[in-house]
Amino acid sequence: MAVTIDIDPENTYETNWDFVLNNPGYTAALDGVVQAEGIEVITFRDKPYLIADHHIGNRFSQLTTCEQIYEWVKDRGPEEDKFEPGGELDLNVLGNHMDADFATSVSVLRHKKEIFSNLEFLRRIREQVNVEGSIDRSLAFFDIEENMWARFMWLFDPLYQARFKQGFSNFSPEDNVALFEEVDKRFVKYYRGEGRIKDPWGDYEVLHRGGNWRIARETGPDARRKMWHDKRPVMHGGQGVELYILLKEERATGKFDYTMVAPRRNASLGGLKDHFNGLEEDLIEKGKNQWGGNLNCIGSPRITGSGLSPSDMAHAMNELDLNMRIRVPKKFRV
Repeated sequence: MAVTIDIDPENTYETNWDFVLNNPGYTAALDGVVQAEGIEVITFRDKPYLIADHHIGNRFSQLTTCEQIYEWVKDRGPEEDKFEPGGELDLNVLGNHMDADFATSVSVLRHKKEIFSNLEFLRRIREQVNVEGSIDRSLAFFDIEENMWARFMWLFDPLYQARFKQGFSNFSPEDNVALFEEVDKRFVKYYRGEGRIKDPWGDYEVLHRGGNWRIARETGPDARRKMWHDKRPVMHGGQGVELYILLKEERATGKFDYTMVAPRRNASLGGLKDHFNGLEEDLIEKGKNQWGGNLNCIGSPRITGSGLSPSDMAHAMNELDLNMRIRVPKKFRV
């Protein structure tokens, strides 16, 4: 019995019960496999299922997946845990993308007994989960303390090397598992006090721009800290950017991977999500392969990628409004 993982863009389900009915018991759906608010354990035919996600609503107001998993593990004793029928955690974790939130979630589950048996281990993991939560919740528009950021860079360097220098679209499910195992080894060293530091690296290149939006390519994990400064109002030394459309990768198929981020707590990108789904009707499979996300962050179809080039994206944005304002529903205004 152990914690195993299966990472594949095809691991996407429209509802909790769609996930449950199509998988065996002792399976977890984490970080976007099922879009949900919060963590839930479902028992079906005497078998438990775990779901944790934060991709609905306003992500600034939600715990990230790793924070949910940490709190869930902390609050449950082994004798109560339905996922430990033989005294050891028995769980196959489904993911549809590799990032620091997913990797941290799985590592906390995998090593929970050792982590929670030592106060110093627990302190380091609590700190790391809190930092990852703040980074993920803020879409990485977060001004983190330099030494902690350097430790974070080392911990997730295999992931960042894969994302920015190789491209995830070239990864098979087996490659993703091998990548997680590399990160997991560093995770263990980190909480045991054997972690290292690595200098932050990366910037961003603007490909197209509008009045308050930018289409950009990130070149490394430090890019969004630099964007964080540029999103400030012009009067405060920034550029007043309200929306970044980030080109993550151009696939060998000619398709593109994007993330759209609106680094404001009261933003709403629902209209843009619907608009781009309408532009790519030939690619869209509802609940499986589509532009999706929450109020602050949306991404292109995970299975196929987007058929829109950066120039096409810029044209679409200009068609919407040369000086687009991110629409803010009344209930989210402050």
